Amino acid sequence: MSLSLSFALASALLFLISFPKAGKADTPNSLLLSQRLQEVLNSQKISDLDEFFSKQDAKTIKIRYRRLLQRFPNANWLIQPSETLENGRQSIKVTVQGNQAEGVLLHSLEAKQHFTFNIIDKKISSPKLVSEYAIIQTSENPLQITLGIPEVVLTGTKYDFDVILENPLGDSIIAGGLIPITPEEALKNESPGMELIPMGGGGLFKSVQAPLSPGVQNWAAFLAHPKGLISISKMVRVVSEKKELSPGKAK
Repeated sequence: MSLSLSFALASALLFLISFPKAGKADTPNSLLLSQRLQEVLNSQKISDLDEFFSKQDAKTIKIRYRRLLQRFPNANWLIQPSETLENGRQSIKVTVQGNQAEGVLLHSLEAKQHFTFNIIDKKISSPKLVSEYAIIQTSENPLQITLGIPEVVLTGTKYDFDVILENPLGDSIIAGGLIPITPEEALKNESPGMELIPMGGGGLFKSVQAPLSPGVQNWAAFLAHPKGLISISKMVRVVSEKKELSPGKAK
C-alpha cells in the first residue's frame, strides 16, 4: 500500500527560522516574555508579533502563523519558560493544540517545541530547536497516543521509534510506515510518498539508526486504522559525545 501523506510539521509552530547574531545579549525575563507571546498568539493579534522579532523575521513568522490558523482556526498556544542552559541561553517550551470539524470527522493537532535563544535589543534572537514533534489525527474521536522516541541520541546508535496507542485496537489491522525526511522537506511542509505495511493494533514499533555525523534526524510516520488516520513528525537530535545527552548541554 502506497500513500502520499499530509504529515504534521513543526515548522507550522512559527519558530523554525534563522536569526542573525548581532549586538549584546540582554538579560531576559523569560516568564514575562512567555506570557506576552502566549497572549499575542492566542488573541491572534498578528501585528503585535513585531515586538518580538526583527521586521524580516516577523514577516516570515506571520506567514506561517496565518497558514496554521487557516487549518486550525481555534489553535491555542501554551508557552512556558524552561531551564537556563549552562551557556546562559534561555529556553522556552511551546505547546499548540487545535481542531477543525469536517463533516463527521475531526482534524486535531497536538504539537510541541522546545527551543533556546538569546534576547538582543529586546527581541528574540538566534533561536535553536532542541526538540519537537507534531501529531495530526483525522477521525471521529482522536486516539490517545504516546511517543516512545528519544529526544537526543549518539551518532551511529540504534534506538526505538515507537508510536503507542494507549487503548490498543485489539484484532483490528492497522497499516503504518516510517520514513526519514530532509530538512528541506520539513521546512517546505512537503508530503512524501510512503509504503504502508500491516501491523498489530497496538501501534507502530520500529528500530532505527542514527547517522554517523552529528546534527538532526527528522522522521515522518503514518498510521491508518479503522477509526481514522494519524500523521506524525518528530525531530531527534544526534550528538557525538555522551555529555551532550544532558538537556543542560543543548546550545
